Amino acid sequence: MPHINRIRVNNVKYNFGTQFYDDFSMRFDGKNALYDLANGGGKSVLMLLLFQNLIPNCTLDEKQPVEKLFRTGDGSTSIHSLVEWKLDAPDIEDGYKYMLTGFCARKAKEDDSKEGSRGTSAAIDYFNYVIFYRGYNDNDIINLPLSSGNEHMTYTGLRSYLKELAHSDYQLKISIFDRKGEYQRFISRYGLYESQWEIIRGINKTEGHVRTYFESNYRTTRRVIEDLLIEEVIQKAFIHKAGGDDSDMAETLLGIKDKLLELSKKKETLGDYDGQIEALRTFGGRIESLGALYDEEDTYKKELVKVLNTMQLAIHSKQNAFDLSKKEGELLNKRLLETQRRLDTAKVQKNRALLKTMENDGAEDDANIKRLETAYSAKLYELSKAQSINDYIDYKENEKEILIIKEALEGSTKNYSHVTEEMRQLAGEAKGLIQAGQQLFSKKLSGLEAEFSEKKKKADEAARAVHEIDRQTAVLDFDIDGAARKKKALQKSLADLRGELQVLLAEGTDEELKGYEAASSAAHKKLEAAEASENEAKKKLEAYKKSLSETEADEKIAGAKKLQLEEFFRCYESQKKDAERLSAVYGVSGSENLKTAITERYKKAAEDIYVHSKRQASFAAYAAQLNENNPSVTAKEVMEVIDDLRRTYHVQCISGGDYLKNAEISERAQVLCRLPFLPYAVIVKDGFGSLLKNSDFLQKYFADFTVPIVNMQVVKDGEGAAFDDGILFTGDKLSLYTDEAALLKEKQRIEDMLAQEKKTVERLLDQQETYMADLEQIHYFACYFEKDYLRQLSDLDAIDRQIAENRKKISGLYEDIENEKRQIQAAGAATAAMRGEVKKAEHQCAVSRQMVGLRTEFEDVLRRQAESEKRRSALLDKRCSYEADGERLRDEMDDLKAHMKGIKNELAVLQNMWDADFLAYDDGRAAAAADFDRARLEAVHVRFMGLKQTCEAGSGELTDKRRLLENCERTSQRLKAAIEARNISFDELEALEEACALSRADMSALENLKAEAGRLSDEMKLARAIATDRLANRHKLTGRVENAIQVIEERYGVYKEVDLNGGDYEIFFEEAGRLLEELKKKAAAAEKEKETFMVQLRNLDDMKKEVERLARMAGADMSLTGESYMPDMNFRKKTEQLRLKYEQLRKTEDFKKAEFEKGRDKLIESLTQYHAAELAFEVRSHIKLPSVYSEAGQMQTHIEETIRIIMLEKDRILTGLESMVKIKENFVRQCIQRCMDIKTALERLPKMSKITLDKEQIQMIRLQIPYVKEEYYAQRMSDYVDSVAKAADSYKDGQERLKYIRTKLSWKQLFSVIVSDMNSIRLSLYKRERIREQSRFLRYEEAVGSTGQSQGIYIQFLIAVINYISALNSKAADAAALKKVIFIDNPFGAAKDIYIWEPIFALLRENNVQLIVPARGATPAITGKFDVNYILGQKLVGNRQQTVVVDYYSNIAAENVEYRRIEFEQEVFDFV
Repeated sequence: MPHINRIRVNNVKYNFGTQFYDDFSMRFDGKNALYDLANGGGKSVLMLLLFQNLIPNCTLDEKQPVEKLFRTGDGSTSIHSLVEWKLDAPDIEDGYKYMLTGFCARKAKEDDSKEGSRGTSAAIDYFNYVIFYRGYNDNDIINLPLSSGNEHMTYTGLRSYLKELAHSDYQLKISIFDRKGEYQRFISRYGLYESQWEIIRGINKTEGHVRTYFESNYRTTRRVIEDLLIEEVIQKAFIHKAGGDDSDMAETLLGIKDKLLELSKKKETLGDYDGQIEALRTFGGRIESLGALYDEEDTYKKELVKVLNTMQLAIHSKQNAFDLSKKEGELLNKRLLETQRRLDTAKVQKNRALLKTMENDGAEDDANIKRLETAYSAKLYELSKAQSINDYIDYKENEKEILIIKEALEGSTKNYSHVTEEMRQLAGEAKGLIQAGQQLFSKKLSGLEAEFSEKKKKADEAARAVHEIDRQTAVLDFDIDGAARKKKALQKSLADLRGELQVLLAEGTDEELKGYEAASSAAHKKLEAAEASENEAKKKLEAYKKSLSETEADEKIAGAKKLQLEEFFRCYESQKKDAERLSAVYGVSGSENLKTAITERYKKAAEDIYVHSKRQASFAAYAAQLNENNPSVTAKEVMEVIDDLRRTYHVQCISGGDYLKNAEISERAQVLCRLPFLPYAVIVKDGFGSLLKNSDFLQKYFADFTVPIVNMQVVKDGEGAAFDDGILFTGDKLSLYTDEAALLKEKQRIEDMLAQEKKTVERLLDQQETYMADLEQIHYFACYFEKDYLRQLSDLDAIDRQIAENRKKISGLYEDIENEKRQIQAAGAATAAMRGEVKKAEHQCAVSRQMVGLRTEFEDVLRRQAESEKRRSALLDKRCSYEADGERLRDEMDDLKAHMKGIKNELAVLQNMWDADFLAYDDGRAAAAADFDRARLEAVHVRFMGLKQTCEAGSGELTDKRRLLENCERTSQRLKAAIEARNISFDELEALEEACALSRADMSALENLKAEAGRLSDEMKLARAIATDRLANRHKLTGRVENAIQVIEERYGVYKEVDLNGGDYEIFFEEAGRLLEELKKKAAAAEKEKETFMVQLRNLDDMKKEVERLARMAGADMSLTGESYMPDMNFRKKTEQLRLKYEQLRKTEDFKKAEFEKGRDKLIESLTQYHAAELAFEVRSHIKLPSVYSEAGQMQTHIEETIRIIMLEKDRILTGLESMVKIKENFVRQCIQRCMDIKTALERLPKMSKITLDKEQIQMIRLQIPYVKEEYYAQRMSDYVDSVAKAADSYKDGQERLKYIRTKLSWKQLFSVIVSDMNSIRLSLYKRERIREQSRFLRYEEAVGSTGQSQGIYIQFLIAVINYISALNSKAADAAALKKVIFIDNPFGAAKDIYIWEPIFALLRENNVQLIVPARGATPAITGKFDVNYILGQKLVGNRQQTVVVDYYSNIAAENVEYRRIEFEQEVFDFV
């Protein structure tokens, strides 16, 4: 539907001419618009005028039709109403985007016969017109010249103007419409649909009528669905899309009604056949069930034998498994013992290695103690020597003091002058000696310093060598650590591989590899042998299968031939029975006689068909005349009566038509006036009285027809016109000419007789078809069965012999195949086992090879580690040597430093001696000395000092000196005794003194020497204690090792050490422990498995005895089959199943035999009920309980053959019904399709009601319809059509019958067929509340609250319905994008709250709906929601109130306005 752009009304007077619209227009720009006008101001008139553009000559109120505008002298003359539409994009053609619809009307004239006159309303003449234009122009809605000043264009003037304009302005497309329907069909092409506007018109009959409209017209959901959505919307939409063609299904059903009723009757007739077939099938099911039981019992017996065979194989297999498990357990126990031995032996080996290590540690302890003792003695000697040197130096100094004192004492008696001279002489001598000594010591010091420098250089070289060795040692340590890590990783890898092989450290891995390779080779050979055996068995199996296939193919061919022959004999028997039945029916014997009898009956049927077809045609013609209220017959029947009168009764007569043809015109008119039926009558010239008395004649041929027979006298004279005197009617049908009820009754009688004749003809045609089918059947039997019977019987005997031979051969082949399968199974198991062995051996070889590689790598690592350690040891030896050299050089350097120190001390002593003692007495004389003489210098010094003291001392001092001498002598003796006590010889000390190597040790040095000696003493004591403990532990370990070896020899017979091949004891212990645990687990598992096999063997034997018992009870022959099941079956479960199966079979057999007897009695009863007494007798006589499977099969075949014969009879009858069934199915499909169209259309309604509120998408309408399941549609519709046809047949009047069918086939009635309950349909509408969270869906019947809320809900529903109508009628994909328009007259009454209108405006916006509202006093909140607002008022012009625009508001942007600004008057008015 397009949107309204502008509207215009012109020259409209109303309210008895007191008010008027002169040339009034408003523009809405396709937007929501509201115009405000006081009540009584002409809102309703304006709405009515606008509606004329959509529903011409419609009313909003029956009391206010359009015609009322013309009633008074002051009323309107010619009125104009125009609406300008902005078309939807899909409807714009060639740029014509505006469509102007117009309505022009005038008061009708009594004698008006001019163009445009209508019969629709006697009060007005009107026409509609449509103008298309691309843009605003001189003839658009505003500029169309409907008025000029006070002059207005007349009805005929506008019509002429439009016609002329259509020919002169090619920019416009103009159409004029005189017919309402034609006009509405035209505008519907542009989205203006009558169904939409009828709803809108109904809503606007009074203000705020939306709620009232729905509650009055569509109060329940059912009425909304049926009356509004289906009848008013969907049905009209489909008719519109179909171009106005709504094919009348009622007439179709009326036309096929008789065929449907006949179809129903024939189906009832066929019900007996269905009942017979169903009864036979039910009984056949019982026979089949009994046969299946017998077959199941045979299968059960075979299954018992197969289970016994399988058990025997399983016992043999379990016994082998038990022996193997026992042997495996013994091997595992042996390995377990050997592994334990190796573990115990390795522990002893570890202790012996530890013992050897302890012995080495003992030797090292002894060496360490000796080293410490030596170091301690040396340190004590060094301390004694230092102390002795100190004492010796003191001793020498003390002795010198003694000599000085003695000289002093001796010189005390000498003259002083002599003493002084002697001292000068001694000083001169001392000077020479001191100078010689200085020269000597300086020279020695230089030599010692040079020697010290040389030794220091060598010591530094030794230190650098040690540093280099440390560097190289660090590199070697890194290599050794890497080798250790590599060795550890290799040991772990070897341990993992040994774990896979489940061995300990291998002794001779290469030999083991050879053993594994030999085992692998042997396994491969065994595998090849097993595979060869398996392949040989497979070849034999394929050969047997090929032979079996060929034999089975032969057997199949023979079987097919036998089936053909059996089918031939079955057909022969069937055809023979049919022939015998036909012989009984036709009362003759022999094929040829039967053919002749059937042919004669076929000819007789053809003759009867001819006769009754003529009667049918005659009845049809008569019925046609009766329908025209003419009970007379045709000229043909009249001539038949005339011929009969003349031939039988010798009466002279002529037809009424011949008489009138020869009569004068005046006479003809006079006669027809008296006797209007004369043209169809027979006129008797004489003998009329005899005919009047002959009732046989009246009923002879024409009892079903009314033929008037008139006395000539009545025709000529007009006398005797009484019906009982001069006129009679064949069939006593006089009342047909006088009584309308009698005529109707006659019509019904003739229709019934016509129907009866139709049935007779159809029955005769069926008989004819039956005769033809019987003739074809007997011909078929004679040609294809009787002739070949003996030859086919001979062929059957030969085929039976061939089949027996083939089956015997097949049975043998099956036995051979089963044997070969078992061989293949055994060979396959052996092959699989050998493949496992091969895989295991190959894995062991691979692991062993990997171990050899790792062992080689391990040995290489060991070698490299040993080499590194050897190099490291050599380097450490060198380091020790260099350290010893360095230590020695440092000791020598220390000695040299001591020596140099002594020399320096000597030089200092000499210099001090000179400076302190001799320098004062030096007179320049010096006695030359060749060499330094220490003794002479000491003697000179002593003499000099003695003389000096003599000179310096007084007499009192001599006594002191003597006492000092005594003290010095005692001190010397004490020092000498101390030195001798330390075992230090004076010769050694004197030699040191001579070498100037004496140096006094200070107290700290002496304390250090004492402390070092103490430390060495403590270390020596600790080393002795550790050595003592280790010795004790070594003695204990030696005892344990000897005892362990004795235990191993007693337990294992021999003590043989384990070769670890460089392995680690802890790794060995870990691997041995792991292997030991695994072997224990495996040994325990093997023992458990052995015990399990023993239990299984006992159980199998018990179960075998149970199955043998069942086999004996069931009568199973052990030679039934050599087959067996797979050996892994659950024998206990199977045995229990077989036991239960045996009990169940016994119970089932008893039950099924009883059921067979009941079923046979029921079959006899049913066949009797379905009119097959002869067949029931045959069942009673010949059907006995079968005892074996083959008897049951034969009986089942006989039953199936009987069913086939019945079905042939049924099919023969059904063949004539196919066309009827197709007609009905086609009609039912049409009905269902119509329902599916409605269903699809209804499903679109909720989807099209979605809007977005508060950022949430809400579906405003929910529709739930309880449809029946789709697979039931066809049956329900078929039943419904049958019921309608049957009910319609009860109506005698054709029009009433058609009216009833039309009612029952209406769209809403049809739709109810596919709905389980129309009253259960649920239509829910969204109710918006002030508090958003309280908004909810309400059922249509409950959508109430405040009046405003109800109004809002109904307006939402109205918008959805209008949108829905557009969607259904339009071919556009997006219905929401199509433009729609709704008029609602003042909907704000109680619905003033804006929250009610928010969802309404959202729905309008999302569905592109333009809302136009005439209102009064709307709130600003409401008016603000409209894009365009008009305020209208009335001003007094003359003595009339003119409606004008008072104010105007639009929120449409100026640039979007496509035309000039609207002009309106804004003055002060007295509003009415």
